[in-house]
Amino acid sequence: MVHCVRIICVTLLLYLVSRGYFLTAILGLIAAFAWGTHDILVRYVSQRTSIYSALFVVLLSACICQLFFVLSQNLEFELTVSDIVSASVVGLSFVGASVGLYKAFEIGPIRLVSPLIATFSIFAIFWGAVNGQNITLSQWIAVFIVLIGASIVAILSDKSGQQNTVQQRNAAIMWSLMSSVCFAITFELGHSSVANAPDRIIVLITRTASLGILLSLMLVLRTKIWPLLSQAPVLIFMGSLDAVALASVMSAGNLPNANYATVGASAFGVITIVMARFFFKERMSLVQWFAVFMVFSGITFLAL
Repeated sequence: MVHCVRIICVTLLLYLVSRGYFLTAILGLIAAFAWGTHDILVRYVSQRTSIYSALFVVLLSACICQLFFVLSQNLEFELTVSDIVSASVVGLSFVGASVGLYKAFEIGPIRLVSPLIATFSIFAIFWGAVNGQNITLSQWIAVFIVLIGASIVAILSDKSGQQNTVQQRNAAIMWSLMSSVCFAITFELGHSSVANAPDRIIVLITRTASLGILLSLMLVLRTKIWPLLSQAPVLIFMGSLDAVALASVMSAGNLPNANYATVGASAFGVITIVMARFFFKERMSLVQWFAVFMVFSGITFLAL
């Protein structure tokens, strides 16, 4: 199995190089590994502290990292009101995606929520269809395969039939799908935003808006803002990973076929599942592995 995965990865990499999309794909893979590691840590911290407090520190850390990126370069730019509004809307959708992700990882098994969240790339196909883009039959088949695979993962995620477990599974599915849709909106609008201004500036505005929106939500919900001090190092590291991942995907908006970065980033689900197998001992049946393979194979095909 490991040798087959290596062969597939090398073949895909050679294909992307031949098509001239190497840098775009690499940015997506950097984001995938960063988010895969980040999500494993989400599972860890969500069992020990409030997800809102954890997310606040993560976003604050990511915002500081992005500010450092901006200050390290002498960028000349002009921002319009439209750029600021657009980046702020991206920030709102990113908060929705992050809250959904944290809630899903808090209550659901990783083998369930990761494939569902990773389906955000198929919404780009629906978005294109709505806007008059010509979608081929093979692309619709790939979307169908992704949906079937995700459905199998959801159905097989729990066999006990206990009421509490079923309710938790349904809630995890709901939060995962919310995160998926919001991630799709974030990337679609984000790629449009960086076309008019430096990506580092847009990401910084997005981060700042996300932090302000989350803080407002926490004040309304009257949740604790700061987590335990012992959790700070892990959360700051998570913020750094998140900053690298989002900056990688957003910066691809200035490169040909930015969707390659989005699809590459969606591979974070596979990385998270593999890590969960080793760190949390989450067992999966052969059918579940095949369903996960269906999801990520379909997602990969949509970019080729």
